[in-house]
Amino acid sequence: TTEIYTLSLHDALPILAVGPTGFGVIYSAQPEGPENIYFRFIPTSGAIGEAVLVTNDNNITRSPTIVAFGDGFLVGWYDNESGGFEVRTRLLGADGTPGAEPVMLTDNMLRDDAPELATLGSGALALWVEDDDRALTRLLRGIRLDNSGAPVGSTLELTTTSNVVDRPVASRLGEGALIVWGEGSGTDRNALGLFMNADGSTGAITPLSTSGGVGTLAFATNEAGAIAYNVGGGSAAIVNVIPVGLDGTASGEAQRVNIEGDDGGAPAITSFEDGFVVGFTARSEADQVVRLSAVDASGNLLGTLDGPALAGTVGILQMATIDRTILLSWGITELRSVRVTCP
Repeated sequence: TTEIYTLSLHDALPILAVGPTGFGVIYSAQPEGPENIYFRFIPTSGAIGEAVLVTNDNNITRSPTIVAFGDGFLVGWYDNESGGFEVRTRLLGADGTPGAEPVMLTDNMLRDDAPELATLGSGALALWVEDDDRALTRLLRGIRLDNSGAPVGSTLELTTTSNVVDRPVASRLGEGALIVWGEGSGTDRNALGLFMNADGSTGAITPLSTSGGVGTLAFATNEAGAIAYNVGGGSAAIVNVIPVGLDGTASGEAQRVNIEGDDGGAPAITSFEDGFVVGFTARSEADQVVRLSAVDASGNLLGTLDGPALAGTVGILQMATIDRTILLSWGITELRSVRVTCP
């Protein structure tokens, strides 16, 4: 591992993407005045970029998301600049320089939040959760974007009666994309998946886990895909990985990748060579650390090592890979990142 970088001195939760020449880190923070979205560029080696202001709002601006797009990045978030909670996107250059003005994807009398982005065909897919507090529903919505980031067609109603209680995660899978979310609560909460073709058509919603108790979800794709999630909490927490085929359905059983007694918190996953690396918080003697478990394409555990030590409880852990360099980012009371180079 190399130096741990402090990206923000304020409480912030990072989201990562792999760009054309390095990593892009997006986060919301309040260094002074209202909460806004910031970007930091981190190359695989050398000095990291300065913070770039992506939004300049006067109200709530939260839940950023980012995906590599064209020669740079596409970012999304939700805010209440227009009087309601709406989802917006914006193109950034490879160094995070904002391009055209933000594009508002939603415009209704409901709360739209929890955005997610993934590439799809030659463009992208934007997702969000539509919250109707009168109907007591949180429904999954989306829209396709062309290669300029402009919306294509009308809003896609991806769920109609089910409650999506948290943020969806999505990633490109072949020419399409797989959308994953958790549904239910407590011991009844499971991961569901929906595969979308490049033209926006979808198949049936399929269960990806059946044992219940699913906590934080993370998803990454390689030649195929894998989902990481935790069950339970504290020293009894289990971190599982489920392999996913190119059709978006589970291609194997859940495999545990943490040892008994680990905290197993804040799981994240990234592709690495022919398989994946799963990160999660754990205990190493008296310290909380990020533990990294290598798994093959079928989710079988290959080995585990301890990453950086942490000071405090991690709200979210994110991972991304370029060649053999993994970037880890996490938020506690400060936002930090570290590059892990694998020989």
